[in-house]
Amino acid sequence: MATLIANTISNGTTTDDIDTTGATLLVIIGGGTSLATMSASDNKSNVWTELTDHPSGDGDCRLAYVVNPTVGTGHNFSIASGSDKVIAVLAFSGVNAFDQQSGAINSTTPGSITPAVDNEVLVLGGVTNDGEFDTVDSGFTLIGEVPFDVHVGLASCYQIQTTATARNPALTGAATTTKSVAMASFMVAGSVYPKTVRLQTNKRITLQSGVGRLRMQA
Repeated sequence: MATLIANTISNGTTTDDIDTTGATLLVIIGGGTSLATMSASDNKSNVWTELTDHPSGDGDCRLAYVVNPTVGTGHNFSIASGSDKVIAVLAFSGVNAFDQQSGAINSTTPGSITPAVDNEVLVLGGVTNDGEFDTVDSGFTLIGEVPFDVHVGLASCYQIQTTATARNPALTGAATTTKSVAMASFMVAGSVYPKTVRLQTNKRITLQSGVGRLRMQA
């Protein structure tokens, strides 16, 4: 089962230090303007994969992640490009693979994701240029929030599922204008993602990732 190890949220370019010991997934939620190249980084030289930017013109939300990262005490995180920036970080244990993403502009919801397997982690970020987010629905936890000021407002949310269930959470609150939302799901270590293909012999073979097993059925 996945577990949230640590989290932080800061206005500006770089976060405060946190202890990420034991984490197998790190996720950055970046908020700001002009995040087409977010240039996510950290002080432990991890290599980040940046997901799709969702630019509204007045506020972008973009996620980036690392699986099986270098972790430890005194860990901080940065986004180099853009302006009016806010950055949030969530560190989880027990997660080792990216699954899906969704996102939208000028909307309180990112678009539905149905996780491929049970026990996935979903991470949601939202950006506003007016007010702040107070609540999130669909069983998500609002773990961090920075209100709009001289920078964009940002909300950091997550959910650890037990049964794979479609989710399209909505952020609400004093924010009257939601500029951008982004969500991603991540698979728990050891997850099996079955795929079935039909052979010319009219037998069926099931491929199970992570277990190196083939099963043929008549």
